[in-house]
Amino acid sequence: MDLEQQVDAGLPEGWRPSEGDKVIGQVIEVIPGWSNFKNGYYPIVVIKDELSDEFVSVHGFHYSLEDQLNRLKPEPGERIGIKCGALVPTKDGQRKVQTYTVRVEGRTDSNNTWSMMQGPRQQNLPLNNPPMPQQNVEQQASIPSRDDDIPF
Repeated sequence: MDLEQQVDAGLPEGWRPSEGDKVIGQVIEVIPGWSNFKNGYYPIVVIKDELSDEFVSVHGFHYSLEDQLNRLKPEPGERIGIKCGALVPTKDGQRKVQTYTVRVEGRTDSNNTWSMMQGPRQQNLPLNNPPMPQQNVEQQASIPSRDDDIPF
């Protein structure tokens, strides 16, 4: 597809998986999507799906999928596999969350899986966590420490 066709076509149809559905293929692009509900950006990965031979947009809107995409940072040209898992109850039992498995081909297992050492919800993509402006030494000295308001 040439550039004019890509512009005319816009973003490919969004992937709407059920438990067990997979998309496997080459990453075409990763772009930011905006959500008023989340009040922020989330990653959208456009993939040329080998299983359907179609282009598909995978919206990293659900927490589990967003977290894995933010950590792995798939790049155009890489081969990615995403599987929709089960809906699982939260610890408090008040709701259920959608689970996903994401793998990028050629990455070592330690780069493909979540590590307890990394802690929860790493905000790696600049679209979710824009860099804070640098402050000079005088500005830094005038900022009160968060420890000042600890009540003990």
